[in-house]
Amino acid sequence: MYEILNALISIIAGIYLYLIAAEKIKSRINETTLRKYSKAMKGLAIFFMAFGIIGLFTPFS
Repeated sequence: MYEILNALISIIAGIYLYLIAAEKIKSRINETTLRKYSKAMKGLAIFFMAFGIIGLFTPFS
């Protein structure tokens, strides 16, 4: 049960981080800082989403 919850949280966090990096959602991050780190944030968001998807489909022990 915790594995599914962990995977879902990772997917949601990845989507939220990607939307912030794409400037679709307002955040408290300074605009210059956001533009500076947007590529890294998008990469991290994709990593979170991939981690969550892999976590959903791995066999549970």
